[in-house]
Amino acid sequence: MSRLRYMWARALEAGPAGVSIKIWQKISPLIYFFCYFPRRLPRTGLAERVQLRRFGALCAQAFLDASSKDASRGERTLRRRDDALNRVHRVLGYGPVGAWTEGSWHSDPLHGYSWPLVYFPFCDFVANNVRSDVKIPWEMNRLQNLVWLAEAAIAASPSERLRLETEFLDVVNSWSESNPAGFGVNWTCGMEVAIRGSNLALAAAVFSIWLDDSATDKVCRLLRAHQRFVARFREVSDVPGNHYLADLLGEVVLHAALDGLESSATSDALIRFAAAADEQFELGGCHIERATGYHRLTVDMVAISLAIARRASHRSVEILERVMGRALSFLAQITDCGGNLPAFGDHDSGFVWWFGEKPLYIDKRLCGAPAAPLTDLYSFLCELAGQSGSFLPQVVRQDGCRSGFATLSASDFRLTIKTGPTGLAGRAPHDHDDALAVVVSYRGKPLIVDPGCHSYTLDPNIRREALLSSRHNAPRPAMRERHFPVRGSINLTMRGVPTAKIVSRNESTVAARIENQNSLGMEIERQVTRHMDSLVIRDQWRFERPEGARLFWLLNSDWVVGQAREKIQGNVIEFGLRCDDMVVKAIITVPDGSNVTTRRDHYFPDYGACVSCSAISILTPPSIEGYAQLEVALR
Repeated sequence: MSRLRYMWARALEAGPAGVSIKIWQKISPLIYFFCYFPRRLPRTGLAERVQLRRFGALCAQAFLDASSKDASRGERTLRRRDDALNRVHRVLGYGPVGAWTEGSWHSDPLHGYSWPLVYFPFCDFVANNVRSDVKIPWEMNRLQNLVWLAEAAIAASPSERLRLETEFLDVVNSWSESNPAGFGVNWTCGMEVAIRGSNLALAAAVFSIWLDDSATDKVCRLLRAHQRFVARFREVSDVPGNHYLADLLGEVVLHAALDGLESSATSDALIRFAAAADEQFELGGCHIERATGYHRLTVDMVAISLAIARRASHRSVEILERVMGRALSFLAQITDCGGNLPAFGDHDSGFVWWFGEKPLYIDKRLCGAPAAPLTDLYSFLCELAGQSGSFLPQVVRQDGCRSGFATLSASDFRLTIKTGPTGLAGRAPHDHDDALAVVVSYRGKPLIVDPGCHSYTLDPNIRREALLSSRHNAPRPAMRERHFPVRGSINLTMRGVPTAKIVSRNESTVAARIENQNSLGMEIERQVTRHMDSLVIRDQWRFERPEGARLFWLLNSDWVVGQAREKIQGNVIEFGLRCDDMVVKAIITVPDGSNVTTRRDHYFPDYGACVSCSAISILTPPSIEGYAQLEVALR
């Protein structure tokens, strides 16, 4: 019955247009069933073969030009090549999975579960009743390692190139035979099809320079199958998000590879992508999902489309540059000097084209450090765009407030506080109960961190834990949560979670308050102030009845907490914090009778990863009103 209530509520929210979209998404796989039932790939011919080789020549030259401008890139290319040849898959935060074997394309090898090879709408990819994570096979099936083979092949000797070409064809043939179009878990998500198609297109385009016509035609047919699937089953909804943007990116890349940069199909795909991106990125710069990890992923999507649009001299360049300008301005504000992106909300650590970058790391040149080297992805995109320097808008890193995320800097400290509405126009698919939460770094090193996101479907208890206010560092009642998760399209979401708004801000202070406080039975306000060499985070709250309050500070795993030193009648406590040769102090001020302790805890720096860390916990005595203050300062 709860499922019916959920569906009814979503139908009312989406309106007639949204309901029509959902109905079409349910029936369209049935309409197209006989396009996939023969399990044959679509036909292609000379035109696709010629365009793929033209696109491959552009991509190969872009790889060569990027390598010629970065002496260390060759070494990284060889490391990636070796991983691809050894068939080692580093799956998100789970780490290396090991070599794939025939028949393993549909499996989660870490948890011993395999999905059946059935027509995609009938494949239960969530598998709630089994301990498994569909992100593991999806990540392995993105085939990003094929791009590493292609990159290495460009400057390889003839014998080495033949070895790489053979490996490429072995993987493609194995994958194609094990994953007939439209069947199995690897065709259940349009976004995954689009990302895999983009990687196949880039790798196949480069290898097509040396492949014979027969092998090239076979790859072209597989690429066309991906392009048609994404076009038929776009993940549209009443409020489209990152999945829809990925679908449109896949069409851009696949049409560019198969139909040519100047084709009307590529032009139409670029126009659709640019319009969707312009709509999805807020005026303040944040992506509509309002989860910083997904913001990074969608910025990569826009950058890839912009590079292709620039190379094609397409009219969408102006729109895409405008989108990138505000998206990068937002990133420049919230990242620290080390390029670290604060983790607010979910982040699945994924990439489209991946060259080994960290998921919560941003290319520093893109965020206001013009002298910093480009990452391997963005150096390649610069050359693909036909630009000798960066093809992206230049921005300046500075404190401020964009899309509700406010930053303050003091000496070598940098703080970001989260306020603003929930993502996807209130649908909150990737939000946590983290309104007023802060992330702090020191000298470009994360210091106070968010608990992150471990997995979506592996274990409902793990998923639930990451969402709750008790895992975040904003105040909450000691014996209850601020909000509980509700049913979503896939497991739990934080729809209806309390949000916060900034009530005052100047150059040295930001004050924010929980908005829908009546439902909480409490009022919460957090004020952040910067001084010459410290940041002060002061919380005040008021309850309807006497209650204790709890705060919880997680520290990055590289920081060690020293022994506490009490002063001034015990309500001010100082801790020394050390990381390598860096030492700072945390000064906590609490009401008399409060309990301040340190303990070992954990957080999830990447999707699927769990690391041990130090934590500071504060429990105040029951009262109507209360306060707590944390100051991080130079030692």
